Amino acid sequence: MAETERDALFQVFDALEALQIPYMVVGSFASTFWGRPRLTHDADLVVEITGDQVAELARLLAPNFYAPPFVIEDAVRKRDQFNVIHLDYAFKVDLWVLKGLPYDTVSFQRRLLGVMFDRDVWVSSPEDVILSKLLWYRAAPALHRQFQDVLEVYEIQEPYLEHDYLDRWAHTLGIADLLERVRQDAARPPDE
Repeated sequence: MAETERDALFQVFDALEALQIPYMVVGSFASTFWGRPRLTHDADLVVEITGDQVAELARLLAPNFYAPPFVIEDAVRKRDQFNVIHLDYAFKVDLWVLKGLPYDTVSFQRRLLGVMFDRDVWVSSPEDVILSKLLWYRAAPALHRQFQDVLEVYEIQEPYLEHDYLDRWAHTLGIADLLERVRQDAARPPDE
């Protein structure tokens, strides 16, 4: 990651932390954290933001980011996604408002404090990276990178994973077949 992109991401972390808005890193940054590094051009965060925090978040981000308050307000009201774009670096951060659905709530509660770029940040657990990326893959199988990310996280973290948790939620979310495929692919010798 370029220093400019890291700086942009840190500015978002700073704003969230200043307002005590809970967050967790998800997506490619989370799969890189638990798996293998790969190039990505944006970051994804889940945030637990309330309507009364919107104006202040927009104000804190305004000097360096395109972050219109009305867009953030709309996303918070709909429990949807909004993005902020750094004006100098053109680095985009997608912020997904926590929906409050059972799996979303549980995965957010399981977030872990980790060190990313020499900074403490909240990151999705490896199990939840696997499950969420399998959900994305199920929705859009052409996005094979999602499956590859899952496989890499699984291969590296397998001895430490909470397999009962993975199995329970994969079944509940309708992705048990994909999790089994990950396990089969991970068990294959490298030259197959």
